[in-house]
Amino acid sequence: MSAQRLLLAETRADVGLLEPLAGTEESLWVALGPQAMLELRRRGWSYVTPEDAYRPGDIEAAMGEVRAQCMRFARAADAALHEKLSVLRERDVFPFRFSMIPMLMIFETLALKIFELQALMAKFEGCTLVCPDRPLAGTGLYGLTFPDHTPMYGAILKLPGWKAKVDFVPAGAPRLSVMKRARLSVKSLIERSPLLFSLYSNLMSRDLAGLIDTLFGGGKPSVIVNGSEGQWSFLYGDIRSMGLRVVHYFGADHELQGGAGRKAEDTLDSAWHFTKLLGMDCRDILEPSLSRIAAMAGALQRSYQSKLDKMMSRLDVRGVLACGTGTMGRHVINSTAKGMGLPVISWQHGFIGYNKRITQFQHYIEMMSTTHSLVYGEETREDLLRGNEEGFGAEVVAAGSFILGAIRERALAGPASKSWHPGGRPASVLYITASYYTNHWFNGFSPALNDRRMLGAQLEIIRSLDRLVAEGKISAIVKLNPLFQSLAAEDIRDYNVEVVRSERSLEDMVLECDAIVIDVPTTTLLMSVSTGKPVFTLMSLVRYSDDEIRKLSRRAVCASSTAELLKEIEAYVRHGDYPADVCDDTFWNSYCSPGPPGASGIQYTRGRALEVLERMLAP
Repeated sequence: MSAQRLLLAETRADVGLLEPLAGTEESLWVALGPQAMLELRRRGWSYVTPEDAYRPGDIEAAMGEVRAQCMRFARAADAALHEKLSVLRERDVFPFRFSMIPMLMIFETLALKIFELQALMAKFEGCTLVCPDRPLAGTGLYGLTFPDHTPMYGAILKLPGWKAKVDFVPAGAPRLSVMKRARLSVKSLIERSPLLFSLYSNLMSRDLAGLIDTLFGGGKPSVIVNGSEGQWSFLYGDIRSMGLRVVHYFGADHELQGGAGRKAEDTLDSAWHFTKLLGMDCRDILEPSLSRIAAMAGALQRSYQSKLDKMMSRLDVRGVLACGTGTMGRHVINSTAKGMGLPVISWQHGFIGYNKRITQFQHYIEMMSTTHSLVYGEETREDLLRGNEEGFGAEVVAAGSFILGAIRERALAGPASKSWHPGGRPASVLYITASYYTNHWFNGFSPALNDRRMLGAQLEIIRSLDRLVAEGKISAIVKLNPLFQSLAAEDIRDYNVEVVRSERSLEDMVLECDAIVIDVPTTTLLMSVSTGKPVFTLMSLVRYSDDEIRKLSRRAVCASSTAELLKEIEAYVRHGDYPADVCDDTFWNSYCSPGPPGASGIQYTRGRALEVLERMLAP
């Protein structure tokens, strides 16, 4: 290409900002994010993406070294903190290792964007890069990651060492709405108090017995639910029948905000040289988040130790229950409780598999600070143990899932007359779309997930469903992620599909449709195979191991490309062809529930979980 300058756009706003510079043969648009791709398509303008400048396999090699660098930093930083704050060493608190999931997001998101820019500069050598200049302010997930609403490429291009010429176009920083800031403030206030958070949890789950217990259950021994309740809410009645009171507590992300702006040069001096990524010195961008961990580690440990001491004396705490422990605060609570001799029992949240490595580094979430980890299936248990590279000592028990079991129980009880057959009414097809990782990306899957490839597949699937709707073969519902950045309803308003974000629960929707389509097979796949409905899943964005695909293929259609996926969907809605067996339980028993064949698994799950609780929480 003969372009002399590359217009780097990540968002819709970036396209509008750089529009005055477009329109000549000298300029070439580069779409760095799904929003920019959608806006450029809407305007009918051509563009390239970073994928045009590198081979997908190159990312795996680059990110392997970045991950190793992240772990080197964590080990060096924890050693430095233990040297300065002996209480952390004595209590087995490892602030940076406890922050491994957000740290991987920080290191690998930054490294991925550097990799993309390096690839673009190599392919379009001699071109001037034109980029919006926005300050990188605020925080994202866990109070540590880069903010989801702020483009990062401008800040990265200001790092020293780039050889290409860069022109910056001034742009304001995106701002959170007043309402969103108010909601976050109220949320943080509630999460700071075990009493308020317990009352809030009781009210949100309509747990009247729990509300009464929270208000009037003083004197009973207690069990603490650390953070979100997940599967544990199904056992509250059983726990209360054991004579225990359920107290909700939250190792809150916002507590790290107290470290904002603090420096930690002296404390982490031995670790900073591990912030060089792909040849670039990234300390200036990484330091705000990493210093926050160091600045607040001692205070957080003392705070949680004090609160747990008070709870122990006032509430007679017998143990801690956890679900999805991804933050330093929650790990500190777990570790502090373990140090006091209490059992800490986690329960799996989300899909766990193993393809070259454990998916999304789940051993850091499920095993790092716990004594026991309940997981869904026997293969899940084996995968978690196989991926436990750090040698964490938690006992892992395959217990199944109440959430998946409840879906399966409703499916088993449903009337057979609702089954769809070709030649009758149009088939109701539910397409569950994945959200984009944006600034929360890390290489937790193999191959590496890619937001731009994901959007391309999503639009291709929606166009095909739209055509089948026009032919009268199907009705189509597109389910968007209610929490994270994803397709917006206005992006697909020209297609004949119903769009749902949060108006209906996914648990209901997977049972009401005739067939389910998935682009990224993670937790949504586990829910879908619990239904007894035909499932069509794309396996190119996230690939399972050969053994996982072999088992899943007996239950669901696994397509290696979007074209293959669409061909299989069309064969089903036109002729009823479905090469898998909706009654095959091989994958279900391996990754959802090891309970008896043909059953929901709920009784099995209750029995296995109570066996662990009664053994560990007894006086």
